[in-house]
Amino acid sequence: MPIIVADGSDSNDTVTPARRSKRDHETPLSLTYPNNDFITSFANSSALALPFVFIFHFIGMMKVLMFSLMRHPFQVYQQIADSNNEVNEVLETMPKKNEVLQRDVKKVGRDQVILDAKLENLRERIQRIENKRKAWDEAAKRIEKEQAEMTDKEKAERKEKNAAIWDEAVKRIETAKIEREEKDAANEVHDENE
Repeated sequence: MPIIVADGSDSNDTVTPARRSKRDHETPLSLTYPNNDFITSFANSSALALPFVFIFHFIGMMKVLMFSLMRHPFQVYQQIADSNNEVNEVLETMPKKNEVLQRDVKKVGRDQVILDAKLENLRERIQRIENKRKAWDEAAKRIEKEQAEMTDKEKAERKEKNAAIWDEAVKRIETAKIEREEKDAANEVHDENE
């Protein structure tokens, strides 16, 4: 039987009925096993699911408990292994460090010997300077004493003697200077002739 649909347009107001599929006739909501009602009631019952939930929860808690209990011994073992590795590294590097330290100690010993020798040399030089200073002081005192004891005549003689020595030294310097100038002039003339 045709279905009439009035949509306001005059064309094609009649529609043929659509075919219905076989599935529309039977919509099975459950399996066709004889004990289907027992399985669905078991699956839908929350009271029967509680033991499984408890078992899964218990397994999870046991995993957490075992992890927390076993974590500490493993951490201790890891710390012991790390400390053993550090000790081994120290023991491996100790001979090298010992050699370096022994070399440094020998070098410091050599440097100490050198410094001791230099210090002894400085002490000897200071002692020589002190001895010279004492000798100069004694000579200065002796000269002052001699000058105090000298008479005017001796002082005049000494002055004349010192003046004669001074004049002789000045004459030697002047003659050496004149000889050097003559020699330089002769060398210049010889260079020009060549």
